Amino acid sequence: HDNGAIFSDFFKGFPFLGQAILVSIILALLKSPFIIFSFSTLPFNIGDIFSGDLQKISQNFLSLTSQQEHQSVIYILITWVGKIYGYFISLIYLFVTFLIVDKQANFWQSMEASRKIVMNKMGFFIGVMLVLGLINIGGALLLGLGLFVTIPFTFCVIYVIYKDIFGTEVG
Repeated sequence: HDNGAIFSDFFKGFPFLGQAILVSIILALLKSPFIIFSFSTLPFNIGDIFSGDLQKISQNFLSLTSQQEHQSVIYILITWVGKIYGYFISLIYLFVTFLIVDKQANFWQSMEASRKIVMNKMGFFIGVMLVLGLINIGGALLLGLGLFVTIPFTFCVIYVIYKDIFGTEVG
């Protein structure tokens, strides 16, 4: 008897949709303070970007006073801190969706389990994500076409790590 996937298996994930959406909302809320700050302290209006008025944007940067230059440096530093914070949050909650679907845990149990596992092996996970990020950048440099290979590869690597840690069977 063949244990392969059939079309009706596609719909078996819908019971987990509510938990997955809840996790997405929580992660967005955790990351949002830095995102809001980044857009509120720009030395130009966001509308200028969409209007295509690049001359106005460049004039705003060139006419910065000394105080505004210091504010720009602070803006850049806080933006980088926000990016690092966002990557950290994404990293520690890397396995949440897998746990919701595979172990049928609720969102909070999944978040806690993922956080504990990743925090115990933080160096390993940072290294793996840096290597995968470089691989994806390489894929993007190939006119973006390489991403059709590198993104699925990235998800497969993350799943193999998940399987290795949590001891689940493939398929």
